[in-house]
Amino acid sequence: MALRVAAQEKSPASITLRIATSISFGAIAAIPVDIVLSLIASTSHKDHQQPLLKLNTMGSIIVVNASNQTVSCFVSKYSNSGGDDSWFTLSPGQRDSWGRNGWELVAFKNAGDTNRGGVYTRVDTTVTFHDFNNITH
Repeated sequence: MALRVAAQEKSPASITLRIATSISFGAIAAIPVDIVLSLIASTSHKDHQQPLLKLNTMGSIIVVNASNQTVSCFVSKYSNSGGDDSWFTLSPGQRDSWGRNGWELVAFKNAGDTNRGGVYTRVDTTVTFHDFNNITH
């Protein structure tokens, strides 16, 4: 597990701690997680109290190869500049996930790169490849 931590002091009464890491669930690929902790000193006045903890997580796009052929898959990184937009091989029945925050292009190509197809989809969506004329999301 890779862990990056950055602290930033915003004022004498608050500190923001940012942790970038990833988590895995069994056979599912690592999912990036971006945790932001904001520690804020609050006054005794009810109007000025602020939360001591804030948690932000990155969403994901799940891709499933429901075909009987091995394909390569690419997910753009418009919403996650730290993401990987390389081509990855998906065997029949295999699924994978990419950590993203917004709208992305999900594309597929065959082994000889003679056929391609894709969809433009939002985060927290499952894209299923059936064949090059049937990609659902």
